[in-house]
Amino acid sequence: MEIQQAFGLVFERIRKRHGVTKEQFLGIANPKYVRTLEQGVVNPSLGKVWQMSAKLEVPAEILMALAAGEAAGLTEEESIRVLKENADKYLADRQAILARK
Repeated sequence: MEIQQAFGLVFERIRKRHGVTKEQFLGIANPKYVRTLEQGVVNPSLGKVWQMSAKLEVPAEILMALAAGEAAGLTEEESIRVLKENADKYLADRQAILARK
């Protein structure tokens, strides 16, 4: 599955779970934009993802991790586990690089 389609599916799932309507995104995006995003037709900018995730009260990095996981066929739990593992690895690598300086 393409990441754009996966993001749309994840966004719709979370939007509905949180009880947020398409109309509640007015000022950020119109309902038609939200519909086409959920259909995987539009590819939102990073700024738009940031604004829309704030409206859902879900961090943008979580939405992105869930979309990547959806594209890879992972469950939400597996996607979050991978995000945590990657964050832990990044921090360990960063510490090692800083220690060498």
